[in-house]
Amino acid sequence: MTPTMAVGILFLLNTQDGLINRGLALVGIDGPSWTTDPDWVMPGIVLMGLWSLGSTVIIYLAALQNVPRDLYEAASIDGAGGWARFRHVTLPMISGRCSSR
Repeated sequence: MTPTMAVGILFLLNTQDGLINRGLALVGIDGPSWTTDPDWVMPGIVLMGLWSLGSTVIIYLAALQNVPRDLYEAASIDGAGGWARFRHVTLPMISGRCSSR
């Protein structure tokens, strides 16, 4: 598996052929030198971090959708508020440590 930073540098932030600089060139803006200009290094690192965020969000969304709704309903009937439902139903169900009993 290719590390996120390598993909970000080679694919997104390459000064000459990077995806971001090509997009900026389409609208007539000269893209910055993401990896060598001191003013643009930190924004470049943030963009590389955001690049990998999408897959993580998809995994969490899938986990959240697999939590049975009847558990939330049972917790509500027992008087659990929003935070208690999250702490005692959602977190155990998405952590993978909950066993069916």
